[in-house]
Amino acid sequence: MTETQEGGKVEDSSTDGTNIEAQAHDLLEKFKGLFANYYPSESDISKSYSLFEKMDPERAFDVIAAELGFMYDQLYTKEKVIYTRWGLACRFITFSLTCSVLIIFCLGHDKDKYRKVDLTITLLLLVFAVLLEIYAALVLLFSDQTKLWFMRREISYVLKPINFLQPLFKIPSWSGLMGQCSLISICVKQKRRLGLYSYVTYSKVPPNLTSLIHRNVVSDSSPKEADSFEYRLEIIFKRYDIDPFPPNYCWSEFDLTILTWHIATEICFYEDEDGLKKDINPETKSSVDLSQGMSRYLMYLLVSYPLMLPIGATAVNFRDLVAHTRRLISKGWTWR
Repeated sequence: MTETQEGGKVEDSSTDGTNIEAQAHDLLEKFKGLFANYYPSESDISKSYSLFEKMDPERAFDVIAAELGFMYDQLYTKEKVIYTRWGLACRFITFSLTCSVLIIFCLGHDKDKYRKVDLTITLLLLVFAVLLEIYAALVLLFSDQTKLWFMRREISYVLKPINFLQPLFKIPSWSGLMGQCSLISICVKQKRRLGLYSYVTYSKVPPNLTSLIHRNVVSDSSPKEADSFEYRLEIIFKRYDIDPFPPNYCWSEFDLTILTWHIATEICFYEDEDGLKKDINPETKSSVDLSQGMSRYLMYLLVSYPLMLPIGATAVNFRDLVAHTRRLISKGWTWR
């Protein structure tokens, strides 16, 4: 089954629900060079933009989730061995040996020589070992890698039962939750023994957030222009009819930009908290919740997983940041 990773590319023509794994694997093959600081070609970027423009938000996120699943398999699992004939042979041998030991133990004689508690524990361990082997085989059978392998060989009589039973055995690609971290809440509350992790919460990703992200990714920009931070700012100013920042405003590093916008969002939210509790337009309330959720999520990434952000060696030191902010608050510092 090595061809699962090395087979030919799948065309980007289908946007129905039958080709998510194929499109995800094709995208991974195009962009996995980014992990080695290799920039993809302009044609690959343009084709990817065109592909996502044809998708609805739910499908686009499913494709990304499947792509990240393939990437995780390549980086952190024994994918190169498991999805081969040798890997399947090893799986069959271990399952057969485990079942054989269980059968021999159950049919064996002279059990009176051992205590019942020892026999019971041994039997339970063997039964659980067999169950784990069966579970591992089912997870392997209903994985995206196996489905992609059958897809490329057009073995439809196997794909149909797999598609039907996959929801029962497939492990979800992700939890559907996003971390939340508020710097101001951390600074004004008492210190906790567990540190940062005691301040982190998780919230469900709302469907309108996925729609918003998808809409902003595929609209108002070309692949080349989307890399420009100034261009994205210009789009925001025009879309919401707001004045640009003063000419002398200096944009700092990406990490400090996240911090600046996070603090500004938190202050605006708390200053208008009474107004938000009143009867307001549901659309406005939804936009406010999305803004706060994204702000706290980026702050969560900044302090918990800074390597996921393009901040290089200028990452914010979280302990120093909290200590400095607490000193400012204790001195009666006012935000301007």
